[in-house]
Amino acid sequence: MLEIAIDVGGTFTDVVCLHDQQRLLLVKVPTTSDDLVQGVRQGVARVLELAEQPTTVVERFIHSTTIATNAILEQKGAITGVLMTAGFEDVLEIGRQKRSNMYDLFLDPETPIFLAPRRQRVGIRERLDAAGNILQPLDEQQVVQTVATLQQFYGVQSVAVCYLFSFINPVHEIRTRELIVQHFPDLTVSLSSEIDPVFREYERVCVTAFDAYLRPNVAVYMQRLADALSAMGIQSYELEVPLPWVLDMTCVAQAVAALHAAHQQVYGHCHPTHPVEFVNLRSVHSAPLLRPQLTVQAPSSSLQAARKGSRPAYFDEYQTYRDTPLYQRDLLPLGAQFDGLAIVEQPDTTTVVYPGFTCRIDDAGNLLLTLFTR
Repeated sequence: MLEIAIDVGGTFTDVVCLHDQQRLLLVKVPTTSDDLVQGVRQGVARVLELAEQPTTVVERFIHSTTIATNAILEQKGAITGVLMTAGFEDVLEIGRQKRSNMYDLFLDPETPIFLAPRRQRVGIRERLDAAGNILQPLDEQQVVQTVATLQQFYGVQSVAVCYLFSFINPVHEIRTRELIVQHFPDLTVSLSSEIDPVFREYERVCVTAFDAYLRPNVAVYMQRLADALSAMGIQSYELEVPLPWVLDMTCVAQAVAALHAAHQQVYGHCHPTHPVEFVNLRSVHSAPLLRPQLTVQAPSSSLQAARKGSRPAYFDEYQTYRDTPLYQRDLLPLGAQFDGLAIVEQPDTTTVVYPGFTCRIDDAGNLLLTLFTR
């Protein structure tokens, strides 16, 4: 059994593989910034080669990436339009009137208006009361005309919908999505009643707008990742839908509807008229994972073999340069220990063992630095 975890960073893509809960394999490959999936493929292929196992024994695949965080920090998400209840289209910009510096007359905006500038936020004629009752029906023609304008003049790629009291009654938001899917099938839609169905409009529109801002990029990346893993023999496309204990035809119909909703949320589209197949009926139980019992490997070299000589290095403790031993990280034997001063070098980083510290290499190859106690 192989369990693989991937972390895509800005410089390196790290791969950790646990083989049969005992053997730990580590791989680091350069991140392919122009095509992140390619770096993932390379990392997975290399760790499978080290494990000497086929892709069919991969039972868990965990993936983390900063693609969404980077899109926000660099403001490179999708061009987003926001549909609000008429009269509330500026909620995203007004915010909560909270200011980090109350008396700064030149304070920059502290609300995320970069998600959707004013021209891309439009009020839609519709209204519910606080109990979810319809006071003003949804103006369906305005929805279609508004989205057409947003797409034609501003190149909108995604739409966030946040109507008043939709967390109580989402009927208008759901109908808005149906209209957008019908007339603009290439747009992605995020509904506040599904993304963050809570009280308070500002918080709700923020979370929903962020979802719409990130969804197209993340969806494309995840689909390409899924295709790449599938081509390697790793991946599945099942969608999980909860079922009640007692099954009847009514429950089956509800499960089918829930499946289509899940498909829409995950993949950005669904086909409610297409037939649905139940693949597995699964009962899920929770239990803590066993702590891996890693096999201690015999030292492959001696501490002396890892020594690369020395070089002068400046330390504040001595206010001068001192001749400092150099060690090569991948040659350090497991269980070895040495005192600072020392420098451990590897291709992607350098570890300095300062005076007063001791360095020990544990059974997994980690460097453990401990400060001497006097």
